[in-house]
Amino acid sequence: MSVTASYDILGIGNAIVDVVGAVDESFLSRHDMHKGAMALIDAAIEESLRFNTSAQRFKRTVMRETELHGRTLRTGDKVALAYGSGNRDRRKFPNPDVYDIDRRPYVLQEAVADAKARFQRAQAALHEKRTKSLAISAALVQPATIITQLPALALHHSDDQAARDELLAAQLALALAELRLQQRQQPSPDQHANILAESTERQLALAEARKTIASLEAAQWRTPVKKKAPVLEQLKQAQAQLKQAEEQSLKPLAGTGPSAKYPAATSGRRLALARWIADTRNPLTARVAVNHIWLRHFGQPLVPTVFDFGKNGQPPTHPALLDWLAAEFMDSGWSLKKLHKLIVTSNTYRLDSTPSPAALERDPDNRYYWRHAPTRMQAEVIRDSLLHLAGKLDFTQSGPDLDQEKGLTTSRRSLYYRHANEKQMTFLVSFDAPTPTECYRRVISVVPQQALALANSSIAQDASVNIAQALTTNLGPQATLTSFITAAFIQILGRSPTSEEQTLSQRFLQEQEARMAITSTKTTTPSDRAKASLILVLLNHHEFITIR
Repeated sequence: MSVTASYDILGIGNAIVDVVGAVDESFLSRHDMHKGAMALIDAAIEESLRFNTSAQRFKRTVMRETELHGRTLRTGDKVALAYGSGNRDRRKFPNPDVYDIDRRPYVLQEAVADAKARFQRAQAALHEKRTKSLAISAALVQPATIITQLPALALHHSDDQAARDELLAAQLALALAELRLQQRQQPSPDQHANILAESTERQLALAEARKTIASLEAAQWRTPVKKKAPVLEQLKQAQAQLKQAEEQSLKPLAGTGPSAKYPAATSGRRLALARWIADTRNPLTARVAVNHIWLRHFGQPLVPTVFDFGKNGQPPTHPALLDWLAAEFMDSGWSLKKLHKLIVTSNTYRLDSTPSPAALERDPDNRYYWRHAPTRMQAEVIRDSLLHLAGKLDFTQSGPDLDQEKGLTTSRRSLYYRHANEKQMTFLVSFDAPTPTECYRRVISVVPQQALALANSSIAQDASVNIAQALTTNLGPQATLTSFITAAFIQILGRSPTSEEQTLSQRFLQEQEARMAITSTKTTTPSDRAKASLILVLLNHHEFITIR
């Protein structure tokens, strides 16, 4: 059941939740509402949700809050908005950092690492400039050479100043990155830390502006006279930025930490649009979601053209079923979990996949769902299943995207690896990974490369060894070949072997062990390698990658 909950379904759920929840939470927890926003919200809601009770409740609550707080919603105040509560229930919002990428721990840690690398580069560059300075000083020992060396001396002075300013800016950037990381790790805001971070940010702005001026002054000495106009214009702009940074540095520190990423006010129009998209009188959103989820569970959608629900698309095969599921989905509070449960506990989903000759003749395409059509696991599920059976799957959540070239040597879940037009994991592509340009429906193919990937890839080879070792350890030293074969079938295929399969497997183990005895190795015995070979055969069995 969990296997069929595909990565595409997660994308659908995130799309629905983000449209409503992310906008609402971002709007309420980080933005203040200016006075003119009330008219915009009223107009948007009256236009799109004129008779909706929750919209009226929203307007009443906003009016109540703005009257209490001088027509300004304070940051963090809870408004009964998209959660359906009519009273002023001040439930705590989820962590707003979920939507603020720049405050996620791994992003802050990467910022510290980048700042350290920048500081090291600045130190090396300054050391190089000082080495050149000694050479120039030696050349100026003779007074006769001073006049000819003046342009080079001025250029060197500007380069040296730019290198020193870059080193100072790198030091301040590193200090600011470390302060932000410390603030993120603290359970509660620290006023002193906020003041220190805000002061460091202002000093960094000054250092960056001075570095830019020094770099442009050096560029001015390098540029011919006829081409100096653009450089002089850039230098003028940089001096204006320095003046602005100096004025900002003289202002009192607010103690609120580094400057906010988001503006102080919002119009509320995105919120009104999100509520209109997820309104119960707009069933298109629910129908599209239900169609996608049905496709992932049954291998075929209720609306064949999953990318087009309009008149140019094909009509649904079961319109009443589609509407009923969409209504159930909305009535359950847009709960994807309840929708999955409703589908997988139905009699239709639990039908046997064994074909009936009479039914197959009347409905070869299974249009009326008289059986559960076998479907192949998705590419990500196949890779994760190999790692999970081997006990190597890393369940760590969140984090930056990973290099797709390391997909066969690392054990993170497949959804964390890069997937773009030019960056795709070869193993996943062999099993029809999703097309980066669209996410409607995967094209399922049967090609020789798939069998070769399961037989020869390092991830399958390593998994077979680890699974064989784990089964041998669990069964104990007194286990027979029969018990090992039975445990292997149950572990990989989810069923016990038939008598014929048991006989063939025992014969294979005996013959394979004899072959392995010819080539000796210090780490494994012929018996262990023969068992790993049997596991690899089972991993290539069609029942392993097929959902029935």
